[in-house]
Amino acid sequence: MAGWHPAHGESFPTHRGNELVVFEDYFYRGFGVLIHPFLRGLIDYYEISLYNLGPNSILHVSVFIHFCEAYLGILPHFDLFRHFFCLKARGGSRSRIVGHAYLQLWDGMVGQYIATPLNTNVKYWAQRWFYMPQGEHHVACDIDQIPVSNAHGWRDLVSMEWNK
Repeated sequence: MAGWHPAHGESFPTHRGNELVVFEDYFYRGFGVLIHPFLRGLIDYYEISLYNLGPNSILHVSVFIHFCEAYLGILPHFDLFRHFFCLKARGGSRSRIVGHAYLQLWDGMVGQYIATPLNTNVKYWAQRWFYMPQGEHHVACDIDQIPVSNAHGWRDLVSMEWNK
């Protein structure tokens, strides 16, 4: 976390070269630095930005990684993740880019997966951020990117190279 700095007086996150905008609430839900390769892979696969995901989506990814590594004793596997979760674009105004996509359990999977209490009061999470330098393993950070559901066949994509 060396080299981080606050975002004093800014009304919206501004990507600066080799920096990553990090939201405080991500850390409360299991986000870590270095960013786990599985999360980087999800971001690349869905062609979204880290900023598009809200804190509860970060929690879903963190729980899944821990479930695979600590309980199943395997590396997180994308096909297993897709069995439980889908990515959706949030409807409404196109002016709210931060948090514009979210991970959700597929219908019928709630009883098949780990009960994870989500915080329903994350109203102001996008107003608390800071900056930190990116390491050698960069993560997509296009703050202006608007994810479009199924733009790249989110539902139909199968195995990924980084899963092997």
